[in-house]
Amino acid sequence: MSRVTKSDRPPRLHGEAGGRRLQVVPTYRAEVRIELKAGVADPEGANTKKALELLGFKGVKAVRKVHAFTIDVDAASEAEAQSQVEEMSKRLLANPVIQTPRITITKA
Repeated sequence: MSRVTKSDRPPRLHGEAGGRRLQVVPTYRAEVRIELKAGVADPEGANTKKALELLGFKGVKAVRKVHAFTIDVDAASEAEAQSQVEEMSKRLLANPVIQTPRITITKA
C-alpha cells in the first residue's frame, strides 16, 4: 500500500462553504540556517578543523557548525511565510542569545 505524503496532496484551499469562491493558498519553502553569533565559541567546529588537518587537508582556515532546517509553510504571501518562520526561529529553532537565524523563502 502506498503512503500519501504532504507533497503528494493538492494545495490547501480556503473559501466559503459549498465550495464557492475557493482560493489556493501557496506553499513556501523556508531554508533556515542557525549560526552562532560572532565571538561565541564553537568547540565542534574547532575539533572538526583539527581533524581535517590531521587527515591531511591543507589550507582549512575555519570550520563553523550550522544547523539547517527546511520548512514548508502554507501562507497567503511570501511576507506572511517570512513572518511565520521568523516567529518559529525566535520561539524554538534558535537561541537568540548565542545564535542568529538566516532565512531564505522561495515558492515550493
